[in-house]
Amino acid sequence: SHQALRERLTQLGAKCQAQQLELNIYFDTAEAELLKSDRALRLRCVDKEYVLAYKGPPEQSKYKQRQEIQTAIADAAAVQNLLGELGFTQSLLFEKRRQRWRLDDCWVELDQLPLLGTFVEVEGPGEAAIEQVLAKLELDQADLIATPYPILLRDHLKRTGNSSREIRFS
Repeated sequence: SHQALRERLTQLGAKCQAQQLELNIYFDTAEAELLKSDRALRLRCVDKEYVLAYKGPPEQSKYKQRQEIQTAIADAAAVQNLLGELGFTQSLLFEKRRQRWRLDDCWVELDQLPLLGTFVEVEGPGEAAIEQVLAKLELDQADLIATPYPILLRDHLKRTGNSSREIRFS
């Protein structure tokens, strides 16, 4: 329950840093080379600000950890054209509502996705910091999902026979 977590975060002295609607656009080759190698190329928009990110394959870790290189983009249309010229096409577009909280050295993100529901993501400088925050939130015994949102969404679409590649809140 996000409501129970918001109450717990407030009790612990955490502060909500942002509430935002994200637009996430994923790109891949026609042969799905990035997907097959568990990498990703994403253009994200929040409040008309765009960030291009490359996510490398997962590293060995108890929690999902991967190389991430990102940069702010001034002209999203130009970047999409550039990616097209390099052989990338839009493979998935989805919206996500996110509330960002700061607790200790970690970000606690309360996410809501169309079709999938609600999730909690904890990002921190290392496993010890993440484990400490999970314990404070009483989530240390919760089931962890290491599968990224795009894969969860693609699997859901496949299971339900939905051919859409754009998932938005209604």
